[in-house]
Amino acid sequence: MRDDLIRDILARVMALDERFTQAQALQIEQQIRHDWGGERVFIAKRKPDPKKGARHDDEVKHAAIEAVENGVSVHDAAREHGISRRRIYQLLKH
Repeated sequence: MRDDLIRDILARVMALDERFTQAQALQIEQQIRHDWGGERVFIAKRKPDPKKGARHDDEVKHAAIEAVENGVSVHDAAREHGISRRRIYQLLKH
């Protein structure tokens, strides 16, 4: 199911836990599609370092915003700092 990320994730969850039903998967799929339909989503290749915690998150956000304010495109800043473009736009609004 490489053509649909939501279905791929839900199929993997169902394969790992037999208690997770098809009906639950369908309900979650519908909610996600309602909330995120039409959005372009960035998925980082790496997980955040849990040792660095919230301070690291604040530093990353600040660095991404600073990069955009200094002329770096939102797309490039998102890739460089491992956060979504949507999150950068949210931070820019505040």
